Amino acid sequence: MKSSSIFIVLMALSVSTSVATQKPFGALMGVVRGPDETIVAEAPIRVRHEAFGIDARTFSSADGHYEVQDLPNGTFSVTIQMPCCAFAPYRNDEVVIDAGETLEFNIQLEEGASISHLGGRP
Repeated sequence: MKSSSIFIVLMALSVSTSVATQKPFGALMGVVRGPDETIVAEAPIRVRHEAFGIDARTFSSADGHYEVQDLPNGTFSVTIQMPCCAFAPYRNDEVVIDAGETLEFNIQLEEGASISHLGGRP
């Protein structure tokens, strides 16, 4: 009887420890590339969840990498707007973040309007 009581206590401690070590937040990370697969540095990345009131922003690094941490479970909107660089605006409203996980989410920008597309020489 005593050994089964010890076993139950040890199991309860094991379960509470694993629950306590789970992270309540997730993260999003990846690389931003252009239409020709080249790295895009300094891309302004916005991660939003309107219901939670979350509006996280970051920039891609010189090697195109970005990371946004401490995001709760849920479906997020990821956007990039770079009109200066002739990339089309990027938007994905179905990015799902799970607690305790880091989602690898690479972004490929499409070509947008540029001066050559809008009429050539000024």
